[in-house]
Amino acid sequence: MTIRKSLLLLVSVIIIVADSSCVKREVVPITSFNLNYPENVIEVGETLQLATVVEPSDATVKKVTWSSSDSKIAWVTTKGLVTGIRPGSATITASVEGFQATCELTVNRKSIPATDIAIDRPSMEMYKDEIEWLAATITPEDSTDEIVWSSSNPQIVEVSDQGKLVALGCGTATITARAGSCQATCLVTVTELIIDVKTVKINKPVLNLNKGETEYLIATVIPFDATDKIVVWNSSDPSVASVNGEGKVTAEKGGSAVVTATAGGVTGECQVIVYSPVTAISLNARDITLDKGSTFVMVATVDPEDATDKTVTWTSQDNNVVSVNSNGVVSALKGGAAKIVAKAEDKTAECVVTVLAPVESVTLNKPSLTLKQGQSEILYATVGPEDATDKTVFWSSSNPAAVSVNDYGKVTAESVGTATITAKAAGITAECQVTVILP
Repeated sequence: MTIRKSLLLLVSVIIIVADSSCVKREVVPITSFNLNYPENVIEVGETLQLATVVEPSDATVKKVTWSSSDSKIAWVTTKGLVTGIRPGSATITASVEGFQATCELTVNRKSIPATDIAIDRPSMEMYKDEIEWLAATITPEDSTDEIVWSSSNPQIVEVSDQGKLVALGCGTATITARAGSCQATCLVTVTELIIDVKTVKINKPVLNLNKGETEYLIATVIPFDATDKIVVWNSSDPSVASVNGEGKVTAEKGGSAVVTATAGGVTGECQVIVYSPVTAISLNARDITLDKGSTFVMVATVDPEDATDKTVTWTSQDNNVVSVNSNGVVSALKGGAAKIVAKAEDKTAECVVTVLAPVESVTLNKPSLTLKQGQSEILYATVGPEDATDKTVFWSSSNPAAVSVNDYGKVTAESVGTATITAKAAGITAECQVTVILP
């Protein structure tokens, strides 16, 4: 081949290469970017190949950047290959052109079966109501098998998931610790320990009661682990103060009596004094509903009719919501609820007052909104005043085909057009004009 022909051929090749480099590929934007595994579980040392799932399938994808929220738990290569390093959780993130997709990854340690298990005691003795602990050792030490405890007779000995033993009755029970296919046992024998009662103390040495009142007395047997802790209650004069088997004292009539609690031959005493003051107080209403700014007169009735002191004191448990004066006049101040309490001596009566505060205004965070077809945005409605009773907001669209709205104010542009979005609370409304344009 001549030098002239060779030069012509070289020039032709250069021209062809230059022409081909000028051809530009059409850029197809990404609309959806996800991973093949949004979540997964692997063991330490295992690998997982993550891959991106892009829509449309012919989208132009530049270089994907991979990262791990904790590379000490899970490490990821530039190609999306994940390796479990140590037990824990990590988030693997793939990023490209403003898109991100994640895989929530859990790394577990490798399963290592137990080859043996041993309990620190092959047998033991316990007293009823006593608490003990057993310890179990698994071989190998790094086995992943969990220890499971059980009792052959839970009515005698109860065992917890941590090896805590509670002796519930006299007898024997075999406690078993299992790990995988291995098990070990401990034979537990429970006997009764007899401990004499030394003292019986009643929580009140003197008890003052109104006629018709009742109160529970509490007897404490000492020592606390005494064998015979059964308490028997008696009254020196049941016509004045009676007592039942649970220590409930009833004031029958004026006078005094000695109530005793006996356990294991040892007795404790309480002097009961009965007198006749106010026995009850009642109100003309137990619950009322008022409009904000209104008032209501509460009337208290004190019994008996001949009570010595019929003075009634009034209180509100929330003076910001409801106030009450010394004559029982209740004033509704703001939306909410509060108790009104009337007290005569040590007797009380209550009335729950609910205050209704009407809705006065509804405002939206945006009076108008322009969205591209397919876009969504959340509108926020503010209902006033702050103490309004019913702040429930109902959303609607004048043109759902163009703009839809859900129960939470999320507006979605369905098709090109306009619509009025209305937020309504207790008859009060606010509007937002929405315009939908092509994307």
